Parts: sequence; structure tokens; C-alpha cells
Amino acid sequence: MAGRSPRGSRLAPMTCMIELLKSLATPVVWVLGLMVLSLVLTRRPEAKRRRKLGRYVLFLGILILAALSTRPASELLLYSLESRYEV
Repeated sequence: MAGRSPRGSRLAPMTCMIELLKSLATPVVWVLGLMVLSLVLTRRPEAKRRRKLGRYVLFLGILILAALSTRPASELLLYSLESRYEV
């Protein structure tokens, strides 16, 4: 442990946290989160309102995933990034 600064040892967890937040910010993670939420809501057989809400959330997740998977949506997302820099 000689030669390590106390500050350097604190950077490793912070870097790990930043990488985790970056991966959680992707649209696929949010859509999968919606789908997991819908499965949790639909597992209760006695709660009809929750089952109905779970179906709507599942449909919304599938719709968002399908919309973001199309070529026009991907080109629009890429254009917003590529237009910042001249080629």
C-alpha cells in the first residue's frame, strides 16, 4: 500500500459509480425497467386494476422499444449528436 495516496483510493469507487450511472442512462435499460415493472404489476391475480395497469405499462415499453429501434428514430438521435461537430 506504500505509494498510494488516500485520494487515489477514493477515485476507484467514484469511477465505478459514474460507469454504473452511464449504463443506467441508456434507453434500453429504461424500457426493460418498464417491462419488469409491468411483470410485477401483473403477477397479483386479486388486483384487477394493477393487472390492467401492468398490461398498459408492458404495451408502453414494447411501443417505446419498437419506436426507438426504427431507422428514422435512430437517425434522428444520431443527427442530434453528429450535428454538433463538423466533418
